[in-house]
Amino acid sequence: MIDLREVEQVQASADRLYSQIEVEGAVSRLADEINRDLSGADPVVLCVLNGGMIVTGKLVPQLPFFLELDSVHATRYRGKTEGSELHWLHEPAIELAGRTVLLVDDILDAG
Repeated sequence: MIDLREVEQVQASADRLYSQIEVEGAVSRLADEINRDLSGADPVVLCVLNGGMIVTGKLVPQLPFFLELDSVHATRYRGKTEGSELHWLHEPAIELAGRTVLLVDDILDAG
């Protein structure tokens, strides 16, 4: 269960590293690179849940070529701060073999 008071405390003490305008600009630059590299590749875009939802939602509308969209959700943590074995909560429904896959997440970490 999420403790809303703890969330409010974290938000109140957090430092904003980048403004919304800077983040939007970074997503647009990323979209430009993806358009250059993947246009015509018929890629599958995999959103890594839950963290990648926002960036995927900002990125995909800037990709004006045909693509398929799906998601993956896996965890090692299971409510803890450390983990080992990967546990799939949602595997992609689209066949990935032989496809170009663009994996979109918010933070790349060891998890």
